[in-house]
Amino acid sequence: MAWVSAGQKSKTATTTTTMEEEMGESMESGPPDWEEGVYRLDGFTLMSVPEGSEGERVRVEGLGLAGQGRARAPQTFFFERTSLRQSVVFATVLERPLGISFEERGKRLVVADIAKGTDAWKKGQVGKLSPDRDPDAPMVGDVVRAVSSVNFFYGGQALFGMKPPARTSVLYGCDGKTFPEICSAMDRSQVSDGDFVLVLERDLY
Repeated sequence: MAWVSAGQKSKTATTTTTMEEEMGESMESGPPDWEEGVYRLDGFTLMSVPEGSEGERVRVEGLGLAGQGRARAPQTFFFERTSLRQSVVFATVLERPLGISFEERGKRLVVADIAKGTDAWKKGQVGKLSPDRDPDAPMVGDVVRAVSSVNFFYGGQALFGMKPPARTSVLYGCDGKTFPEICSAMDRSQVSDGDFVLVLERDLY
């Protein structure tokens, strides 16, 4: 038996107190609170975002039932900044044909070229006239974080073959995806599906 002098704490007592404190802190923290109406993208998968997560929240319009002019309310997506420099993440909605060439650099997809006369090129020219405003047009060198695609949703009638599945315009998250996977997602989307959405990250300096 180990004796403890007055005013001296035993190692056992100290260890117990520390464990109790850690357990209390763990119980107080509990599960994270999720940010309402904000989602992170992993390919086609939507994932909840813990409140207070550092990153950009990008509002995207033009998603919904493809080719029917019945877009859902704007949705908000979360993107962590991936650049080592100060950067901004933003969405741009473009008319087709895109006229944009992409290439893979360091396992990331970037804008390599923009054809003259396209909607993307025209928006870029307007942006050059107002360099201080928030970006809304692609530039060569921008990193592609998400692209327009199409997914199919099966309602009750579609499951029983009474109706075809709903062809729906969605965003496809590009982070961690291969060049062929991203190209395959973009190829799902057609001219008849309406405008094309790109989420891009751009270095500010």
